Amino acid sequence: MAKNRRGAEPEDVLTELNICLRGMSQARQTLVLLPFVAVLGLLYFLFWPYIAPWTAAVVDPVPVLSTVAGWILPGGVVAATGLYFLNRGALTRQVRRRVEIILCVWGVLALLCYPRGFGAFSADEHRAYWTGLAAGTVAFTLLVLGKLISDKVLDRTKGWFLLAESVAFLFLAAVIR
Repeated sequence: MAKNRRGAEPEDVLTELNICLRGMSQARQTLVLLPFVAVLGLLYFLFWPYIAPWTAAVVDPVPVLSTVAGWILPGGVVAATGLYFLNRGALTRQVRRRVEIILCVWGVLALLCYPRGFGAFSADEHRAYWTGLAAGTVAFTLLVLGKLISDKVLDRTKGWFLLAESVAFLFLAAVIR
């Protein structure tokens, strides 16, 4: 495993990825990251016209399930991140790395939920699904902004805030629909 400048193992997955990429040439870095960017771009353009409407049609008969299904991809990562911060001190280093990898992948998938235009959430049919998706996307945006702003906040405070925020947006979506 790569070591950081002080000779210690890195604390999180992003630091570890940064250490791995720093040791490669720029051409090799591009070859490693390009397939991930291409797949993400392809998924983004498939999500809105095909995946989201199909999912909305499948879960539409049960309004609560429909709202949760729309919320789970972007809003669920916020709740999971909150739970991670609440329990971070009790986890071993290996478990923390695994959870961070899962949260990073889930977060990248949550990026698919950002709309391609202003009319994306305005569909009259499947309103519960679209409302849940919009609420989860707002919660995820606040997670990203909060990460950029507050690195000094205690893990437990962050955890409770993210969990409460995520659940509040889920309930808000259920009420609005």
